[in-house]
Amino acid sequence: TCATGSVILSPQGNYTVFQGPNPAIFNCSGDGAIAVWTLNGNSSSGSGITITPYDPTLGAIVPSHLSIIPYPTYNNTQVACAVVTYQPTLRFLQSTPTLLIIQGPLDAPYDVSIVMSNTTFLLSWGAPFSLDVTDSPD
Repeated sequence: TCATGSVILSPQGNYTVFQGPNPAIFNCSGDGAIAVWTLNGNSSSGSGITITPYDPTLGAIVPSHLSIIPYPTYNNTQVACAVVTYQPTLRFLQSTPTLLIIQGPLDAPYDVSIVMSNTTFLLSWGAPFSLDVTDSPD
């Protein structure tokens, strides 16, 4: 449960996911009437974004979920949620933002070599350096 006047966003800090079809899932809960999501301080809308809104039958704690398909355009996006209360007065409680980091596919290995000696094989290669995000949303 949440203490009065608090908002809990998970995961917290930096959230790293791989580029692809599997969404990054964020959870927000707080003591209030409605949850609002922001991306880089703006409204949370766009391609690949789904919000599961608060279900008022669950009581005073507002649970909400944000799902983002990890397209390259969302790399280094600050995700935050806020909980709005109306009683006894209007309050807007903001979470600490989480940074969404999207990693691209691994580069191909380099300097691959195979050395054969009778029945023994020695395979060696140089590991890829980066996980750069590619332009393709696949």
